Amino acid sequence: MGMSRMTRPSRVSMNPKNDHSLYYITWKEEDGPLGIVVKQESTSYYPRVINVKSEGAVTRESQKNRVEIGDVLLSINNNNISKMGFGAAMKLLQKGPKPLLLMFQRPRTSLSMTTRSCNL
Repeated sequence: MGMSRMTRPSRVSMNPKNDHSLYYITWKEEDGPLGIVVKQESTSYYPRVINVKSEGAVTRESQKNRVEIGDVLLSINNNNISKMGFGAAMKLLQKGPKPLLLMFQRPRTSLSMTTRSCNL
């Protein structure tokens, strides 16, 4: 079997029970804005958090996990962002019905960021 020329830059397990760098945030209608800015990197299928605002769903007291700059958004309502694409993911975040279940991954190393961003 031959190797494909297109390989993913990093392996994503998508199982929080096995990978402790994964966590969920629930974004409810009453939370208002999500409170993050994400950017799609040229080296990844997944958007990375480049700014965390002082207000929004991610700063809610009841959130068990805290989103940090550098974290990667992997899925929305268990739909893998690499399959739906950046544009569709941003549209769902901006206009989709709440609540939304967002899965993030805290990176083990930092990477440089380039390409499109979206203020949420």
